[in-house]
Amino acid sequence: MSKQTPHQTIVSLPIRKLYAHPDNANRMSKVKFKKLTAHIDETGQYEPLVVRRHPTKDNAYQILNGHHRMRALKQLSHATADCVIFNADDKQARLYLLNLNRLCGRDNVYKKAKLIERLCRAYSPRELSKLLADSKTAVEKLNALSQNQPLPKSVNPKASLLPMT
Repeated sequence: MSKQTPHQTIVSLPIRKLYAHPDNANRMSKVKFKKLTAHIDETGQYEPLVVRRHPTKDNAYQILNGHHRMRALKQLSHATADCVIFNADDKQARLYLLNLNRLCGRDNVYKKAKLIERLCRAYSPRELSKLLADSKTAVEKLNALSQNQPLPKSVNPKASLLPMT
């Protein structure tokens, strides 16, 4: 791959012209998918899908990143999806499939806890857990951590707190 100057434009493509890549290995739990769908439904906002021109179908595109967002958009009866088109051959497409969903950072737990604390001023832990990928227990733990308070009695102290993005 040669180095290119980044130039990416978001385009709106008809969902009927977008196809999942058959080699996509990324999976999402039903709970997280439900939260993703609710987020898109409530806000109308989502990260654009990454696609390439379909290698065998004319006037069609293949999804490299955003398979779950696409499923959510279909479920919500959207006709189009915001996309960024990558110029990728089969080899590059497979590399993107393995990398794009996994190249993510890790949360700084203390900064995340501070964000949770601020959000808990507007939402209960139960409400917040419906809006985030985190469980109610994780929200309570992070809120307590931020406030430097002992964990709520309803929280199992042995349950692990797994930071997620």
